[in-house]
Amino acid sequence: MCGFIPRETGPGVLRPREQTGRQVPRWREERGMVTAELAVSLPAVLLVLLLTLSAVSAGLAQMRVADAARTAARQAAVGAQDVEGPAQAVADRVSLRVETGELTCVTASRPVSGPFSVLGLTVTSRACAYTEPGVP
Repeated sequence: MCGFIPRETGPGVLRPREQTGRQVPRWREERGMVTAELAVSLPAVLLVLLLTLSAVSAGLAQMRVADAARTAARQAAVGAQDVEGPAQAVADRVSLRVETGELTCVTASRPVSGPFSVLGLTVTSRACAYTEPGVP
């Protein structure tokens, strides 16, 4: 018996129950704890998931607006009459502002959709292209 200490608690240890006088495994006394912990943590996990998906959605909207600005800048630089059509095909609900000179610059913006739309956020991008000679 040198150094042997009996375990008093653990997964297989029987503990007395005062109400019935019977010994019940310890894991039965803690029954339902996982359900309670899941009920407390699940809303927090869902909130983090919702925020993550919303941030990804806002990032995708930014990429689409940047593509729309590049497309519109190329169209305006070569003198195309319809600048908004191709930009709307890339990113719907996009508004454009065109500045001409040696460089043709287009600023595109669009409101963010999803849960961030409540905050009134908009994504904006600016793209420039050299104006082709002979284009007014």
